[in-house]
Amino acid sequence: MSYLTLLGTGACQGVPSPFCTCELCSFARRELGRERRRRTGTLINGELLIDFGPDTSNALRDFGVDEMKIKTLCVTHSHEDHFQPLDLLWSAMTPTLPLDFISNQAVKKMYDEAYIKVNGKYGERAKSQISWYEGVPGRELVSGKYRILPVHATHMVTLECALNYLVTCPDGKKVLILNDTGWWEEASFEFVKGAMADAVVIELSCGIHPGEDVKRQYHLGSKAAMEFITRLKEENSLKPDAVCVTTHISHVPQVTQSGYEEYFAGTGIIAGYDGLRLEF
Repeated sequence: MSYLTLLGTGACQGVPSPFCTCELCSFARRELGRERRRRTGTLINGELLIDFGPDTSNALRDFGVDEMKIKTLCVTHSHEDHFQPLDLLWSAMTPTLPLDFISNQAVKKMYDEAYIKVNGKYGERAKSQISWYEGVPGRELVSGKYRILPVHATHMVTLECALNYLVTCPDGKKVLILNDTGWWEEASFEFVKGAMADAVVIELSCGIHPGEDVKRQYHLGSKAAMEFITRLKEENSLKPDAVCVTTHISHVPQVTQSGYEEYFAGTGIIAGYDGLRLEF
């Protein structure tokens, strides 16, 4: 049995958003717990990490994760809420374990530029055990006992090739990670057709309100996300009884965790929250 842990389920600003006085952020400051949303990150089997945003290091500590077991990092795109390289830069100066780092070229450029800024042109890179591999849509990579298929997302169509990931675990279980996706182009649906994934983590950036719930350009609303899941099941990309959970939830729609739980009741979709662990 494989499992995933949601280290963060918030969008770019998190919840509560710094200095924001809106009703939801004020509520989250009082309630904490499931109302607090760190920036999005997902950990698979305690070994494979998807995205490394500004809250990831603290989330690993908050949820008691043994980060020395993490062998693979897959980054979806170069937006700072999904990748901030600072905590990776010190790996060149201190004893670290090997880490496979998979991303597109834009994320690698972001890492290199930050590295040079902190460590100088040459720095101590020779000591680093980070090994970078380019994620190319449709070209499967192997990291340890995991198979990783990058899939083109439509989140940043004109700027870079944002990636989603289909991860096959050592036990054969499969999970689709759709952190920032938008509605896929047909080629992406073809890449995963017939995969029969056991779980999907899907973004819910645009919320559940009428008008916003149908949005599908760059990000998904709730109805669009449900339609996305339905199509994956119809094409046998996702098993009929697959675990489905939401992430990348913005504070802008002003919906509490209980509001999302009520909305998705009876749909087979779980309203994600930070620290949630799910077996699949």
